[in-house]
Amino acid sequence: MASSPDVAREILQKYDEAFSGRTVPDAVTALENHDMAVLWISAGDQWRFISRALNTYLTHPQKLDTLRGLRHKAVEEMIEHVRERRDRAVAIGELAFTTALNQMSNTCFSVNVAGFESGEVQEFLNAVKTLMVVDGKFNIADVFPWLKPFDPQGLRRRAKVAYDWLDAVSDGFVTRRLKHRESNLPGYGDLLDSLLDYSQENESEFNCKHIKILLVVCSLSLSLSNHVGG
Repeated sequence: MASSPDVAREILQKYDEAFSGRTVPDAVTALENHDMAVLWISAGDQWRFISRALNTYLTHPQKLDTLRGLRHKAVEEMIEHVRERRDRAVAIGELAFTTALNQMSNTCFSVNVAGFESGEVQEFLNAVKTLMVVDGKFNIADVFPWLKPFDPQGLRRRAKVAYDWLDAVSDGFVTRRLKHRESNLPGYGDLLDSLLDYSQENESEFNCKHIKILLVVCSLSLSLSNHVGG
């Protein structure tokens, strides 16, 4: 903890990179290529490339405005679903989660990943809940690193199932989009298209592995925030 403004200035301005390292929880290492995730890598060239991609193609106000129609489409579908049910009960939490999930997937992939009465949303929920539980539990292997190979509480094993499922979903979208682009078909203009364009321009620093891990982290972060908020 900085004890004075001068010390804080020294830390933040002169030694910021030295103090920006993050301790990676053992459960997170179950995520393939976790060392490429912007949440866990230390500040450096790789972090700057990924951060620049996020700022340009995901959080930039102009980019968000261009994708507004896709997000509105998900809300309109939710309203239409409620209208069709008329006097039947609606599970508000699941409805909100499905809508938020489809808003995220339309921003990233230009498609819905879950229907209001399909099993896909439950699979996402299961993955999110698993990672919420695992990440929220005290892990003795984080305190005593020599226990990590044994995974005594089974947290890394449980996390791997959820991470592998999310990774497979992202990998499927990336693979299909690459085939789409190889066929010289019109682009979608979504986040995935932008990231693929960015990787072509900066192939040595940013490739498909970075894209897949970035999509997993983004989808997980948005799903977690909406699940917690609900």
